[in-house]
Amino acid sequence: MRISVRYKKKNNGIKFMDKIKNAISEAWYGPGNATVFVKEYKKDHFAFMIYPSIREIVGGKQDGQTIFAGYIGNINKFAKVFDKTPRIYFKAEHVVAPHVLFIGKIRGYNVRVVLISMPPPDKEPTERVFTYGLKKGKVQSYFPKNKEK
Repeated sequence: MRISVRYKKKNNGIKFMDKIKNAISEAWYGPGNATVFVKEYKKDHFAFMIYPSIREIVGGKQDGQTIFAGYIGNINKFAKVFDKTPRIYFKAEHVVAPHVLFIGKIRGYNVRVVLISMPPPDKEPTERVFTYGLKKGKVQSYFPKNKEK
């Protein structure tokens, strides 16, 4: 599984990023990959938005269209990334797709993690899947030059 991380600072700026990636790898079941959008909203306060990676189709009739693969998330396994059992909420609202919200601490840092059932509508593809030529069937990481919204 690939995990694409979008964070303005270098990943080594988050001392517990390895724990987040391991938790996603252990708790995420499905054919697709995950994208993680990270925001430090105050000193030592982090927000993570985790959702299925968006894939852009390259070639064929569907060239340029985007898709994503669903997943099954094991909430119990993911909750173990926190220092103590986090507060866990399920939210189904019209603003964001249904999601699970975790609030707690990881290595002493205040952390909010949102596992979203589908990619937010304003996000760009992070992968390309090829439908023709030598790369047919391959998935390639893709980071457009425009900034995250």
